[in-house]
Amino acid sequence: METSLSPHNRVLPFMLAETNVRGRIVRLENVAHEILRRHDYPPIVSDQLAQMMLIATMLATSLQAEGILTLQIKGDGAVRLMVVDVMHGGGLRGYAEMAADNAAHVLPAQLEHLHQLFGENSYLAITLDPGAGMQRYQGIVGLEGTTIAEAVSGYFTHSQQIDVAFHLSTSRSSDTLVAAGMMIERMPDHGGLHAKPRVEDKSDESEDDWRYASVMLRTLREGEIISADVSLEEILTRLYHEQGVIVYDAVGVHAGCRCSRERILQLLLSMSAQDRLEMLIDAQASVHCQFCNKTEFFTPAELELAAQ
Repeated sequence: METSLSPHNRVLPFMLAETNVRGRIVRLENVAHEILRRHDYPPIVSDQLAQMMLIATMLATSLQAEGILTLQIKGDGAVRLMVVDVMHGGGLRGYAEMAADNAAHVLPAQLEHLHQLFGENSYLAITLDPGAGMQRYQGIVGLEGTTIAEAVSGYFTHSQQIDVAFHLSTSRSSDTLVAAGMMIERMPDHGGLHAKPRVEDKSDESEDDWRYASVMLRTLREGEIISADVSLEEILTRLYHEQGVIVYDAVGVHAGCRCSRERILQLLLSMSAQDRLEMLIDAQASVHCQFCNKTEFFTPAELELAAQ
């Protein structure tokens, strides 16, 4: 499994010196394009999925070994499901499921509310699975806002009581899509996805630090964060040189679907012989991966069944 630390495919964690404001900045080019090219999504769907990739990648930087963070939106609109997950080590995958009766749904040219895409009865879920038998955590809120960044910010503000702000950008050319983004968050004394800040975290000094970080984030230029000519480190230095910024080790990001043929076969062999038999159509069984849009076929012999 290859991990790229090129300027195009990495996330860089950072913290503003002597504050409780931390953040991440990420640029995805090859990775976002590799995932999206497997599907023929309408442009507005590809853009939203790319933004979810950016957010999930930044949220997942603190994952421990075997951990998986999943960000998903489910609804009853033109897009029924949009999901992205990130493994420890930077393995990223994602897909969108369109409504079966797609002709009945009109995709908007520009979003005024996420409900236009996902429907009125839609929700946002963030799931953290630490792995290794540790307790799984999931938070679910109704989907609100014009952008996915607004929806996730609202989740942290109302459900986690943590201030979060995002800047997300995508740029499409004839042969690729580049996605880049940055997030900042005001952390409580004891970090964590569901930690609650103490009263003193809302001190005047903390408010000033957060206001400064937020104002500087809004000065980030679209072309600057997308362009590979400007490094992520240079962007952080420009934004926060007055306060001082501490930059941590970068995490490589790669397209990381986990649907290997061997893994699928092991799963099939764990099923009963009758269930495997019922999967056979024209003397073969097929399993389709929604993430990578690839289908694997298996013979009765591979499934340890008598010849059909």
